Amino acid sequence: MIPYLLAWWRGTDKPDKSRNRKGSTWVLSIVGDRIVAADYIDSPLATRP
Repeated sequence: MIPYLLAWWRGTDKPDKSRNRKGSTWVLSIVGDRIVAADYIDSPLATRP
């Protein structure tokens, strides 16, 4: 799944790097062989000031 997702992202806009902190995750909704939604869940870890 990950190689497919990376190939797809290369052909589209990329996710914002500032939203990819350690402990965060993406939830992918898939119908058949298509990703129909990608929801970001932020890290539960505290941020440093």
